Amino acid sequence: MQELKNHDEALQARVQSLAHLPNEAKAAQRQLIARERLQYRKPKPAQRLDRQRTDWHWLYRQIKREWKNLKGLQNRERIWCFLAYIVDGSVENTEALDKLYARFNATDN
Repeated sequence: MQELKNHDEALQARVQSLAHLPNEAKAAQRQLIARERLQYRKPKPAQRLDRQRTDWHWLYRQIKREWKNLKGLQNRERIWCFLAYIVDGSVENTEALDKLYARFNATDN
């Protein structure tokens, strides 16, 4: 998220630096900047992580810190909990499923 914020700030600085240009040139530059912003925000394909070279502790901390913004991972967690309950049906999974229902019902209100 910090990288996205830095990119937006750099683009905003570019927009502000257009003050000396004629209006037609400003409009054209703003369109280019808007397209670049959209291109940068497009979802990136998933990358495979090298098991040996990945700093798993750093990755874990990043995920914990940014959890509220990682909707895709939240959805994956929800699906895996439901799947575990369907496949196994164990008491632990039933309790986990009940907690999950409570958490999602609390966010819907």
